[in-house]
Amino acid sequence: MKTGTAAAPAPTAPAQEQTKQPLPQSAEALWARALDASAKSVRTQSMLSAATPITWEGNELTVEIGGPMRAVLDHRREEIEKLLRSIASKKVTLTIRVPEGIQEQPADLPPDPQTIAEEHPLVREAMELFDGRVERAAFRKKKT
Repeated sequence: MKTGTAAAPAPTAPAQEQTKQPLPQSAEALWARALDASAKSVRTQSMLSAATPITWEGNELTVEIGGPMRAVLDHRREEIEKLLRSIASKKVTLTIRVPEGIQEQPADLPPDPQTIAEEHPLVREAMELFDGRVERAAFRKKKT
């Protein structure tokens, strides 16, 4: 009876050799590589293609994007920074700005139930009839 342990064979590297691309030197080159890398995700690629790279200084990449895609890009910032880090081989902080001449639209806020109640024709008629006002209004919770 043998009492020894055999070493497991070392995993072999894949036969295909990966060609390393040179690191991007400009904001445009980095962004173009990010677009190429996101080719499998239509959603990510459309979001990235809506933005314009402006500068890449140190670890900070500045892009311009307006409209609703700005909020999407901001929401997925961590994911995009991870993608950029894999391309640039260093940490990249994404700075998002609105292009000049475009005014940022305020986020759509949910309607205020008090305002909705005060503007309803039957409520307005009752307020005029009884010289009243709306004290409190709330939306009903849906029963599931």
